[in-house]
Amino acid sequence: EQHHSDSLLTPGSPAPLMKKHMGSSNNSTPASISYAQRVPGKLLKHSAKKKKAKNGAGSSQSSRKRKRKLSTPLLILIWYSLGVVSISTSKILLSRYTSPLILSVQQFFLGQIYLSQLIDTSIKDIKVSYEKNLILCSLFFSAGFVLTNFSFNLTSAPAVETVKSGEPITSAIIATLGGVDSITIPEVGSLLVLIAGVLLSTSSGAAGEIGARTFGVVMLSNLSFSARGLYQKRMPKFASGAHLQYHMQRIGFIAFIGPAVLYHLPKLFFMPINFSSDAMLKYLILTIINAVAFASYNLASTSILQRLSVVHHAALNSLRRIFAIVVTSLFFQISLTFVKVLGIVVSLVGFIMYKLLREKRGKSGSKRYTGLLPSVAFDVGGANDDARSL
Repeated sequence: EQHHSDSLLTPGSPAPLMKKHMGSSNNSTPASISYAQRVPGKLLKHSAKKKKAKNGAGSSQSSRKRKRKLSTPLLILIWYSLGVVSISTSKILLSRYTSPLILSVQQFFLGQIYLSQLIDTSIKDIKVSYEKNLILCSLFFSAGFVLTNFSFNLTSAPAVETVKSGEPITSAIIATLGGVDSITIPEVGSLLVLIAGVLLSTSSGAAGEIGARTFGVVMLSNLSFSARGLYQKRMPKFASGAHLQYHMQRIGFIAFIGPAVLYHLPKLFFMPINFSSDAMLKYLILTIINAVAFASYNLASTSILQRLSVVHHAALNSLRRIFAIVVTSLFFQISLTFVKVLGIVVSLVGFIMYKLLREKRGKSGSKRYTGLLPSVAFDVGGANDDARSL
């Protein structure tokens, strides 16, 4: 009966617990023996496969993590470099060819066409629901740039960048009140050091050019960009930064094409057309360069904001002004004054202080609100892996 029972157990059957008697009771094996234990060769093969699969998954995950850590500094370099190109060409277009509203609309429209070519074909046809957070994020994003273009039309780019250096403080206030980030008093102090350094390095000859009207426009721009960060963190995560940036610029174009047409339509009947063919060609070339640089540097900015906190992103954005000063000084062979060099050093010290304080808070197990689920607290340590790579 025992032999018959054993013969019913086939390799494909489940592994029940069985008793096996070996002749006499004195030489019996342990009472419970599973099928896997009875076929040691298959057990070894199964364990090896399981271990290999586990190691493969772990190595794949770590390689993806390394790849993402390496790509973040590259995105920052693209953000900083193309930001200089975008701001420079915007200033030229505003001073010679067009108005702030028209420039903004053409940036949104042409950038949208360019971004549509960067979206992966596998997600291109995904239908996106224009829910509240996406619409608000897009409106604040586009309003921020419309206001920035107006401010470039009112004063010089260095003067605008001087006021815009205060964005980390507005971002810290809005992100904390909105529940998507938190900040400590020492971190606020480090941000103030960063801002003081940026002001020192950019305020040479610029402070006198900032009137109350210009200051108000630039501060509204700062608040708009800070609110954009808040609502980007609240919305569901997009499959790619290009996908999100495309819809943000599309909504911006839809929102501002009407006001641009209504504002400029009466002027078209009285505007003398005095553009030569050479001037028109220069305008078209500058417009394309500006639109591609604008969309690319904002794509990099959006992708970085998907990885870092709102305040960390704003601190990097403030530090971008320092990069612009150094690059333009090297390119045009302009000597840096002692005050500018001091400002650059102070701003770098402030940013390093902020980064170290943020890391220390993460390692201590402090809690913060994530961008995707503002009602759930998570540990900072895991969320700041990419920030530590910087």
